[in-house]
Amino acid sequence: NRGDSIRVEVANPHREPVDGEVSIVTPLEAWGRALVGGHAILEVTPRMQAVRVPAGESVAVTFQVTGRRGGPADSYWAVAKLMSNGRIMLRLCGTATARRTQYDKPWLDSYQARAEQYGKTRTR
Repeated sequence: NRGDSIRVEVANPHREPVDGEVSIVTPLEAWGRALVGGHAILEVTPRMQAVRVPAGESVAVTFQVTGRRGGPADSYWAVAKLMSNGRIMLRLCGTATARRTQYDKPWLDSYQARAEQYGKTRTR
């Protein structure tokens, strides 16, 4: 995790090539405005990438991380998920910022308002 990008290196210790897919698992606030509207704080793109690793070699894939206003994201967590040959491997994309700077109050206020509205309009 480099802040503005996530680099995933996939190594193949076997004697034959391996095909797979790498996706980045994040909370919904990192899915992007097109998917979650105003709940988006940042976006990781692309969400998944195919990978082919030749025998005995390694390949790196990079995912871009963009903050709400188009700049780098301030703080977030992500997990790289490798799917290949019927197996799944997960790895935390480390390095957290020294100070968490995301501000979740607008999201929480929106969530509470929707919950209250749902409670008022729901039939019992």
